[in-house]
Amino acid sequence: MSGKLKTLLLILAVMFCVANMANAQPGGPDGPGPKGGPGYHGGPPPFTMPGVPPEKCQAVDKILKELPARLFPLEQELKVRTAKLEALVVDPTSDDAAINAGLDEIAKVRAAIFKVRVDARRQVLKETGILLPPLKRHPGPGPMPGPGHAFPN
Repeated sequence: MSGKLKTLLLILAVMFCVANMANAQPGGPDGPGPKGGPGYHGGPPPFTMPGVPPEKCQAVDKILKELPARLFPLEQELKVRTAKLEALVVDPTSDDAAINAGLDEIAKVRAAIFKVRVDARRQVLKETGILLPPLKRHPGPGPMPGPGHAFPN
């Protein structure tokens, strides 16, 4: 390789690095996530529904904001039990009874998660008369669950 070509490649590499550093910027004051996302001004927008008084919307919003705190310990327990089950599955010396017991424990935790979701929907219905759709994912804006909205099914 000639000296001029090496010099040219070195200059291009330095320019590329400088251009990349110029694009590195700190995040905005709104936190992670797009507009209306989990970090935008403290979370998703409040619950609203056409034709529903603001007081009822605030009651629904309060219940939905309490829901993740009630689900979090159960989700963590589900992750732990799933990891323990995976360890049993890949261990050739583990017996089927231990694996079946792990499956039963996971089923109990999933049932508890489902019960918390159902209880939240029933509480909204009793307090406001609003029937919410099944809460399979994080109650927030948009029809699709995104990163960070990984409530187990």
